[in-house]
Amino acid sequence: MPKTDRIRALLQPRSIAIIGASSDSSKQSGRPLANLLQYGYEGPIYPVNPRHQQVMGLKAYPSLTDIGQPIDLTIVMTPASEVVDAVAQGIQAGSRAFAIYASGFAELDAQGRHRQEALLALARKHDVAILGPNCNGVINTHARMCATMAGINMPELRTGPVAFVGQSGAMAAYWLQILVQDNFGFSTWLPTGNEADLGIDDFVTYLVGDAATRAICIYIEGVRDGPALRRALESAQRANKPVLALRAGRTTLGAAAALSHTGAMAAQDQVWSALFEQTGVLAFDSLREMIDAAKLISSEPLPSAGRALVLSVSGGGAALISDAAEPKGIELPPISEQTLPALTAALPSFGKVGNPLDLTGSCVINTAIFVDAAKAVCHDPAFDSFVLYFGLISQGYQSIIDAIIEHLLPTGKPVLVIWVAAQPQVIAALRKARLAFYEDIPQAIGALAAWNTISARQPVQGNGLAPGRPRLSCAGSFLSEVRGRDALGQVQGLTWPIGRLITHASQLDEALRGLKFPLVAKIQSAQLPHKTEHGGIVLSLGDAISTRAAVDDLFKRAIELDLALDGILVQEMVQHEHELIVGIRQDPVFGALLLLGRGGVESQDQPDTCLRLLPVTAHEIEAALLTLRMTTRLKGWRGRPAVDLKRLADCIFELTQRVAARPELLEVEFNPLAVAAPDRFVALDALVTRADPGAAASSSS
Repeated sequence: MPKTDRIRALLQPRSIAIIGASSDSSKQSGRPLANLLQYGYEGPIYPVNPRHQQVMGLKAYPSLTDIGQPIDLTIVMTPASEVVDAVAQGIQAGSRAFAIYASGFAELDAQGRHRQEALLALARKHDVAILGPNCNGVINTHARMCATMAGINMPELRTGPVAFVGQSGAMAAYWLQILVQDNFGFSTWLPTGNEADLGIDDFVTYLVGDAATRAICIYIEGVRDGPALRRALESAQRANKPVLALRAGRTTLGAAAALSHTGAMAAQDQVWSALFEQTGVLAFDSLREMIDAAKLISSEPLPSAGRALVLSVSGGGAALISDAAEPKGIELPPISEQTLPALTAALPSFGKVGNPLDLTGSCVINTAIFVDAAKAVCHDPAFDSFVLYFGLISQGYQSIIDAIIEHLLPTGKPVLVIWVAAQPQVIAALRKARLAFYEDIPQAIGALAAWNTISARQPVQGNGLAPGRPRLSCAGSFLSEVRGRDALGQVQGLTWPIGRLITHASQLDEALRGLKFPLVAKIQSAQLPHKTEHGGIVLSLGDAISTRAAVDDLFKRAIELDLALDGILVQEMVQHEHELIVGIRQDPVFGALLLLGRGGVESQDQPDTCLRLLPVTAHEIEAALLTLRMTTRLKGWRGRPAVDLKRLADCIFELTQRVAARPELLEVEFNPLAVAAPDRFVALDALVTRADPGAAASSSS
């Protein structure tokens, strides 16, 4: 069965069975059935409870096999120790999907991991869908299906354009409650729990094809299949369906907490940042920020909102909005000439026309000032959005809301209402009108900035490169510089310093023929990947005498360090303008990563790097180089020639292709990669890690 069909049985079930259903809606075991009944699920529901003949007025069945009717979704409310048997019975009865709410699986201990593995084996063998375990239920508002055990107080099951997928039942419940309080609808709600079978990547992929969903919110703690998640996020990017993310585990303690919560692995923060940047995901620091943005960008279509008009009842509020808008790239252009007469007439005599527009404190008493101002500015072509700032208005607030609805909303431009310390009746009226309401400036400006980010994006077609899979074995051994160079072979656009390898001091005279001073001498040993720290390199050798002395000393140093020696490499020193670090390494979750940044000794003191998940195109590499602070120098600094960034990107791309074609190469690092001329790139040092014998074969299987 295609995965989309399996998920459809979970999200749009034609019938539902509940194992362990209770008649007590105050208990977790009773809530799914109570919610299904309360919110109008129209398909047949089969409570399974051998101790009762009826549950909440419905006929109860001793077992699933006693139902005798097709079952799409089976909700399993049994203890963890009974779940595997319950799923096996459900499969025998013909159920196509299961939602498992119990905890006590991989997040707990070895016995729990064994149970979870057994669930996955059943799902794979019988081609059924499993949500959870350790999840909180599932809601699809368009199917009138609310099968959650969360204690959510929803007056109604309101449909809307935003979906939620997340790895925490509690965070999912908080997200849902915020939307309910804001009187905002949603399409699908999916706490994924431990993801024994289906994960965030599966549901994001499904929701990309869901016409009822315009934006997807995800809460993520870790991932088991990094490339699958990347493919899912890229599919959303190509479909122009925004993904908004809140991620836990960005610190060492947070990652440990995430692992203990759902058993998922948390990759390092820089890797996640690279993933989100490459796939167009908007990352947030709180549920509130994510929801504020989602409510805006789930509108369709998404016109530009970069030029805002601010209308404020407070001069101080207007100034604070200006301060918050500029760093976010939000323009506050002047008001158009044709708008000025009507706007001037709307303001008190002491009011001043401008943007931000200070409506003055008189508006608190006389709300007609705002009403007239809204009429005057609503058709001004200079603006793409309206940011409104209010406070302390407890009388006449309805006239303000009515004016927003009558004059500003019909323009099709986003309207953001900031109402500081709003009274409960004001909040209720704003939410009833379904206005984008914010309690303070940072919330509103952050949401508007997210809108601008999404609306400014061009449709994405993808780079045509399918994400690879992590190599199964990352165990490997360092190669000496010369052996690493030989393992890589010739990389188009990349050169090496002219040099000679000698295995005995007597070979030096012959080696010096054809070399130009100054020189550098380096120990070549797989046991000495970092030479400087151990006295394994001597620079700026200006003549044969100093070179001989250095070579003799390095042979002695190798003996002192008890190294397995390939020899001493004597090379010409290369004059250069810039030093870069270019590295490829393996991440156990996401596979190959590309590191770009400032190289040489400065890379430690002044870190300036960026990370990209491979594969990437040469164009994407060039764009990544432009994010570095050192790009100012690369583009030409104080009269020096600009580096050919396109040629540099092409060279790095060739390197990534070379490593991708050689599965035995686990890591490659050039530090420094010297820019010897605008279009000449020289690897002054190379660190290559090759898979141990047998590992490369298993990693490519």
